[in-house]
Amino acid sequence: MSEREYIRKIAYIVPSETIAEKVRNALAEEINEGWIDVLQLQSEKIAAEYFQLMQAGYGCIIARGGTYREMSAASGAIPVIEEQIRTADLLQMAADHFAESDDPIIFILHQDMAGGLENLQKLMPNRVRVVRYCTQDEQKEEIRQIKDPEATVVTGGLAEAFSGREDIRILSVQNRDESIRHTAHGARKLMNGMEENIKKVNTFNSVYNNVNEGIIVFRPDNVIIEINV
Repeated sequence: MSEREYIRKIAYIVPSETIAEKVRNALAEEINEGWIDVLQLQSEKIAAEYFQLMQAGYGCIIARGGTYREMSAASGAIPVIEEQIRTADLLQMAADHFAESDDPIIFILHQDMAGGLENLQKLMPNRVRVVRYCTQDEQKEEIRQIKDPEATVVTGGLAEAFSGREDIRILSVQNRDESIRHTAHGARKLMNGMEENIKKVNTFNSVYNNVNEGIIVFRPDNVIIEINV
């Protein structure tokens, strides 16, 4: 594979192998076409992982939750796109749960995730609870305080591993397949648009720097911004 082909690839970052399998299934066609990879990273080295992906030639990164926030803070040459967890995605998880069980479900979510889910709690106050957190420490504490062993907990990140709660069922938030594909194709459209703009700039610079005639570049308000003299 040439460098030009490789740099157009997208890295779709996931927190666990369970979610990786779901994303790979949803993007099977796109992965086969060769423009996207599904990857797991070391959660304690997110900033370093960003630069490794950049050096590896990826043109765009998709991430979610804390990984997205850390990568956005470290981002430079390649964009980081957020894999948003939509309210519809979590409603689907609730519907799937209640199709199999009458046990309550507790959503422990970051404050910026799926803001409308509280409406489900209003409709089903005895079966659904929504708890919000800002930091991972708050998330851990909310999980620690759960007293109902019958409840299913839906939360973000790697809570299954770091919570230490083996007495309750903990699920990672998951997107529907259509949400996964929407995010992937949106990222590809953005990346292609950026590449097209780079081509135009490079073409202009080539012409600008290799003609004998004088060129004056104006802004739309007629202010001169470049003169090749």
